[in-house]
Amino acid sequence: MGNIMRWLPLISLMVFVAANSLIGIAPSLAGEFFSPEAKDVSMALGILFGGLSGFVTTFLFERVQNAIGLGETFFIFAGLCLVTVVFIIVFLIETRGKTLEEIQDELNNNRITAFK
Repeated sequence: MGNIMRWLPLISLMVFVAANSLIGIAPSLAGEFFSPEAKDVSMALGILFGGLSGFVTTFLFERVQNAIGLGETFFIFAGLCLVTVVFIIVFLIETRGKTLEEIQDELNNNRITAFK
């Protein structure tokens, strides 16, 4: 167990960096998920959310590190990124080869069944 704990900060950092690199996907998905009238607003909100997420991460990192330690901080942030990756894998629909109407129909059907 002690040997694993020595590798934990490096593994956590790798998961954090890999998951954090997915933030660029959101604006590109706006072109596939939203109608032409809503693309500009959805892309702006996606970029705003990405910027706010980066700010919160930067703001909290040193405070959390001082409170609990460097390795544990990377473990927490990597865990949050892992949850994000799992969320994307589970809930993001495949859009390859589909029209905008097919994608929106699938999103509407998923939204209706998810809340029943």
